[in-house]
Parts: sequence; C-alpha cells; structure tokens
Amino acid sequence: MSRFTVGRHEVLFPKSLQRQAFQIGRALKNCRPRLSLGTHDAKLRLILIHPGFENAYMESGPTWPDTIVMPVNLLRSGVRLAGLSPSLLGPVACHEAIHARQFAQRGGAWRLLERATGFKINTQGSTESWFIEGLGTAFEEGHGRPWSRLDGAYWRGAFEAHLAHHGTPDTSVLSPYYPPLMEFGGDYVSGGYFVRWLVENFGWSAVQGFVESQGVALLPILGTGLRFRQHFKAPVNLLFRRFYSQWRQRHPIRTRPEDQKALVDRVGLFARLSRSPRSGLFAMYRKGLDQSAQLDLVDINGRVIASRSVGAFAGWGEPRAELPRNVDGFEFGRDGSLYMTILLPNPNGRAANILFRLDGSSLKTTGRWSLARGASGGAHPMGRTYVFVRYEGGYSWLSQLNLETKEQVDLWSFKDTSPPLSPAFSPDGERIVFVRGRADGRQQLWLFDLIQKSQRPVSIPFQILHNPRFISQQKVMMACEFEGRIQACIHRLDRDETLVLSKAPYGVLDPQHQRPRGLAFLNRTAAGWSFDQIEDRRVQQRFPFTPEAVSGQFSTPASLNSRETESVSWYQGLFLPRFWLPVASGGSRAQEAWRLGLWLGGSSDLLLHSYYLLGTVDTGGDEPSLEVFIQGRRWAPWQTTLGLALDQDGLQGNWGLERALGSFWGIQAKATGLRLRDGRTFLAGPRARVQYRVRERTGRGVVRRALFWDLQAAWFPPLGDNSPLLDRRFELAVTLPSLLSPRQNISTFARWRELAGAPASSLRVGGGLVSDSLSLSLPERSWELYRFQERMTGYEDQSLPGRRFALAGLDFRHRFPLHFGRLYPGMLLPSLYFRHAEFSVYGRYGQLDSDRHRTIGFEAALALASGGRTPWTLFARGSWRFDVPDQPYFQLGLRY
Repeated sequence: MSRFTVGRHEVLFPKSLQRQAFQIGRALKNCRPRLSLGTHDAKLRLILIHPGFENAYMESGPTWPDTIVMPVNLLRSGVRLAGLSPSLLGPVACHEAIHARQFAQRGGAWRLLERATGFKINTQGSTESWFIEGLGTAFEEGHGRPWSRLDGAYWRGAFEAHLAHHGTPDTSVLSPYYPPLMEFGGDYVSGGYFVRWLVENFGWSAVQGFVESQGVALLPILGTGLRFRQHFKAPVNLLFRRFYSQWRQRHPIRTRPEDQKALVDRVGLFARLSRSPRSGLFAMYRKGLDQSAQLDLVDINGRVIASRSVGAFAGWGEPRAELPRNVDGFEFGRDGSLYMTILLPNPNGRAANILFRLDGSSLKTTGRWSLARGASGGAHPMGRTYVFVRYEGGYSWLSQLNLETKEQVDLWSFKDTSPPLSPAFSPDGERIVFVRGRADGRQQLWLFDLIQKSQRPVSIPFQILHNPRFISQQKVMMACEFEGRIQACIHRLDRDETLVLSKAPYGVLDPQHQRPRGLAFLNRTAAGWSFDQIEDRRVQQRFPFTPEAVSGQFSTPASLNSRETESVSWYQGLFLPRFWLPVASGGSRAQEAWRLGLWLGGSSDLLLHSYYLLGTVDTGGDEPSLEVFIQGRRWAPWQTTLGLALDQDGLQGNWGLERALGSFWGIQAKATGLRLRDGRTFLAGPRARVQYRVRERTGRGVVRRALFWDLQAAWFPPLGDNSPLLDRRFELAVTLPSLLSPRQNISTFARWRELAGAPASSLRVGGGLVSDSLSLSLPERSWELYRFQERMTGYEDQSLPGRRFALAGLDFRHRFPLHFGRLYPGMLLPSLYFRHAEFSVYGRYGQLDSDRHRTIGFEAALALASGGRTPWTLFARGSWRFDVPDQPYFQLGLRY
C-alpha cells in the first residue's frame, strides 16, 4: 500500500490504483470549502481498496481515526443512473469527507477526554440520519462536476413524482425506511433537498452552529430538537411544511401528455423492461412493497405469460439479487434469449457480476457466466459472444466473452479515468455503442468499429445517458436527460443527431421500440413505475452532433505525482496505542478484591488489524493479569480474532476464524486453550461450524421464503479427571409464504443438541447468553472457558439442566406497515422513525433428556429507530407453559 497527503487528509491505496487515488485527492482538495463545518480540523484518512462490497462508508470508533473506506469501482446501475460513472469517485469521496468532518466536531468535555486519552465519543451519532446523509448528499459536488445527485434527473423525477401525488406529506418522508423512497433512502433524497433548503434560507452558519452545538453537548441524545430550533428558529416539522409549500409553488404537478397511455398502472416500486425482437413480448423485472423480486413475461396489455422468482435462478434468497440496483444489462438478444447481469458475491467473497441467459418464452436458465468485476454489456446478434466492460487494477477494457468456450478477448484498453458503460452490439455484429463519462460529469454516446479497431464520440453530451441499444443498423434507442427529466431518445448514426421522443412528466426508463413507430417504456410515478405506450411517437427535440462536443472530454492525469507518495506496510501503526483509559473493578463485599489497571487500544494505519490490551492488578499487589484481543477488519478475505489472557497461574488463549464461501455458505472454526504454570496443558476445543442461509423478502422486508441449516461439532479432551466431551448440534428452519396475505409467513424449525460424556447438568435450556462457555475448576483457580446454553421461547426465565435436547417449533407472523413513519416527541428527544408493527403466535415442543416441555404464546413487536438508521424493536411476549409450575409468563423487552 502507498500513501499521500492533501492538507490534513491522507489517502491510502494499492499501487495499482494510483490514478484513482490522485483523482480522489483532487476531489478532497476541491470540496474542502464545504468541510468548514466547525472549528475542529481533525485528520481524515481515506482507504481505497478492491472490495467485496459495492458501497463506500465511514468508520468512526474509539480506537482509530475517522476513516473512509471506498471501493475502486461503483458498478451498480443505480449509481450510474444517479449520474455517477464507475470511476467518478470524487462525489462519493466528498460525500464521505463531509460526514467525517461533521463527526470530527467533538468539543467540551469530549474533546478533553480525546486529547487526554485518545478515546473518542461519537457525539454526532444522535443527529438524525436525514440531516447527516442530507448534508453529505446536498454538497457532494465540487470536483469539476457542477451538480450533486439531487440535481440529477433520476432522483429529482422520483422525488417530484412522490410529492406531487401525496397531498401534504409530513416529516415521515425523511425516514430512512419510508417505503416509496426506499430505492434511494428517504434520508438521502428528502434529507438532501431539505438540508439544501435550510442552507438557502438560514445560511451555512446555521448548519455550522447546529453541528458544533451537537459536538459540545454533554448528553447529545437529549435536546437535539432544542438545539435545532436554536439555530433554525423553528422545529423540524414546521420548517418541513414550509419547505414543501415552497417546493410545490416552484414545481407544479405534471400530467401525462395526451399521446402517452398507461397500459399497467402499477408495475412495481422497482422495475426494468426489455422487448423481444422475435416474439414482441416484454420481460419485466419488478419488486413491490408486498412483492419479492420476480421476472415476468408479459404482452403489450400487461397480461403475464410466464413468471419466475429472480432468486430461483440467482440463488433464491440471495439478498443482493433482490436489490434492483444490482440488476443490470437487462435486454433481449436477437437470438430470442433474455440476458441480464446481477451483482453477486463470488466464491472469494468479492462482488462479481454474474451473466444469466434465460429462455425467451419460458424464462428457464440456459446459461450462466461470471464477468468477475466486469460491468454489464450486450449479446452478439447470433448469441455466440457477449461484450462487456472489464475492470482490473484500476484500468478498464472493452472485452468480449465467448459464451461457448468462456474465452475472453480484450477489444480496446481505456487508460484514462473514464471507462465505457453499457456496451451493445449492432445488428450486423460489426459495431459497438457505449456510454462514456466526461470530466465535467456529463455522459456521451460513443461508437467502436470492430473492423477498423477505432472509436469516436457520436452524440453531444447529456447529463445522463442510459442503456443504449440498437433497434436497426443506424438507430440506437436509449434514455437521455432532457429538460431535467429522463426521456426516451433515439440517436441516428446516419444523420449524427439525437432525437428526444417523449415528454413523460417525471421520467422514463428502458424505452423499447415497437413497429412501425410505437414506443413502450417504464414511466415514473408516485408508486414507482407504470408500463406506458406511445402508439405514434413524435420528435420533441433534435440535438445534432457538433465538433465542439469532442473537446474537453476526459480528466487529465493528476497534478500530484508518484514522488509525493510513500509506502505503508500492513502492520504500520499497529504497535502504537491510540487510546488509554484507567480501569477499576471490584465488589462491595469484603472478600471481593478490587482490581486496578490500564486499558490500551489501537489499530494499524490500514485498519486491517485492531487490538485491545488490558492489564490489571489487585489492590493487594497479587495476581497481576494481562489480556490481549486482536481482530481482523471486515474487508479482509478472512475474519479472524485472537484473544490471550495471562496471569500468574497460566495462559488462556481463544482463537476464531470465519469466512463466507460463495453466496450462502459460511465456515467457522474456533479453539480455546489453557496452559498452566505447572506444565499441564488443557485443550477446550476445537469447534467447527458450517451453515447455509438463504431468504427471499418483499419490499417491506417480509420474509417470503427462507431456508437455514446449521451444523456444529466440538471435541473436548479430558480435563483433569473429567472424561472426554463431544458436543454436537444441528438446526433446520424453513419459512414459507402464507396464502392469505403477502404480509404473512409461516415458519417451522427443528433443533437437536447432545453433550456426550458431559455431566448431567452441563446443558442449560431457557434464557441467558447466546454464546457457550466451559468452566474448569482446579484447586487453586476456577477458569471460565465454555458454558453450554440453548434458548427456548417462552422459557426465558428458566434455566433447566440436561444433557440432550430436542426442540420443534411453529410460528405464524403478520406485519403491519406503518405509513406515518415518524413521530416527533417534542424537542427533548430525537424523532422516532417507525418501520412496522408485527404480531405472531407460536408453539414449541421440547424434549430435555426424559422431560418434555410445551408452550404456546404470542408476541407483539414495534420496530423503530431513534435519530439514526440503526433499528431497534420493542416487544411484548406472553406464554403459557404446560410443564413447569409457573405456567403463565409475560415479558417486555427491547431488541437492538
């Protein structure tokens, strides 16, 4: 890894990603004026990596600097529709840098604590997520691109369509869980527009003042609304109504033009569309609030001919397959097959685009290929090859995959920072069109000639160009931005001009040609998308290609150079403690000695490894002890933990290793060892675990189908005079949809566990901890290694002893969506964002050794979040137990 600095910011990156790192450095330098959120100019660290995920995020913890983690390429179609090309990392870096600067505003007692010990308290975490994400989204421009995602036609169309058809919305639209805006997140979209309005009306100083006041608050979670009112002169709910009123005055409600007809009013909250040139049928990918992701084959009237769950061929239940932003390259080939790519984890746990070929009449899978980190493309007219964009080492290639031999051939290399997007073959297979992003953030249509091996731009730049596809030798249909909306467009290669064909009120997606002059497309509505048609399309606007469109296209190499970088080893900074805290522990009884010590912690500069070290001694000066815990970071291929505890009697070690295999598999290995000073060594492990988990959910999060099994085994050799112990456990769980409502499901499970060779009371059934431990008692000391525990719903107040346990259960659940979404409880506490209420009834039948245990009960739960995005659930549970003296049992609780 290498590193360079920009002011007080530093960027760490692999050597192969130097160009992208310099691009990020320029973006951070350009957006610095927007980082003037307060007086504390804390150091910001950004790590650029090849990830196994498709999103950037910021980490702020007690033991490491505020750090941004960014993938090198953002390949999802939702990112590109927002106007961000895969290599345009500047807006994302600026967005996350604004978060980091906001979270760095820690003052008062918290700043003194940080300076004295290095230990950080996140005082900004209680600020509501709409303000945090809205602030980053509203001001993420500033690197040569003159707009943020809020100015993009895709986001603006969705927001305006929603507000135009929902009367006077309350502040529930600011909720991260607001259903109609779940494609983007209500806190990003609504929060972004609202924060921008606050700045326009109250000035940047009000934002700075509010952020700083949150940073110095002794109890930041209390009085957030009061501090907001102090700087913005009114409570949130009143200001939002004022914002909405002004928005409606400036953005009148739009309606469909007379020649645009709705064929299907409600396609789904998320959707994609493609038309077969052979059969004339349409393929629709859609997912609704009460509908899991599915693929339908429909006619022009919307009548379903064939249907299939997306998870059925993508590995049903794979969470990434259910996210529409991960579905791309959705098109029929001229061979009649449907081609689509889905971003899924590969066997190494990294994100990979998987290409699927489906039969055009039955939707059965006829082929599957991995494009690795490649982005989607288009199929050859004969169905023999597939053209796509390949990414490797920070560079991009226009590549061709032979679908029969799986051989890949690179057609053209792109050495600058503007890779091609959405390539597609011409009907004769001799040309390829694709989109390229420019240095100014706009996008342009390009043509690559396979015979002459040359490429050239063919259209003027647009804010957004999406999914170009040939409909004849000289015509390319695509979606393009026109007057702030995404519209259906055709580019004429023979005339060098782009024609706008629609005037949809809030935007279109995936326009499809119908003979002779018809047009079908997805139309943006308040409920998501509708399926619309124009029988006789007309040209609304012409944009001829001009030579000026070629100039000033791509970003030049960064002004920073390699001499300003330095190498960084994986362990650099690991042995420098970043915080220290004195600790004390003890009891009120005389026989309980108090222990005093020091708690240290730190991490490497790359955050690949972190550790905690705790050293204590009792007040009498005896029994010193030292504990060390080391953990691998989340983006490492393997996640590993190591814990050591050392005192005068011996050394205890705990080790764990975990890795995901493919989309659904996971393996886990753990071992715990104990070595005493007198030379005896006890092994309290090893433990191995293999599990498999899949599920399919609706847009509201209701699990429609799920399968889970878990197999564990552990062997414990003789400990002192004890006999060997074998621990075996197996669990199988299945969830199926209810026939009564898409908001209901029925789940059943079976679990079995046996401790062979253990004492009769080793296993405890009821409530308690989830983890297991084992205790070893020697004359001079008692060691806590493992405790064996199994939970049983309805028995949370019990701890029943045994050695062999079997349990079966049945649950019926119904979820009630909460449309109001948000409760504003005054200005003392943060707002409460409601997700849903859920009611369930259950039954359990268990066998513990020779005793049976039966219970029936119910649970009512309310899922919500306070301020931020982290959900928590209030629940009330009542049970009737048939086989214990205290038969009724009632419980109130909180799950976080």
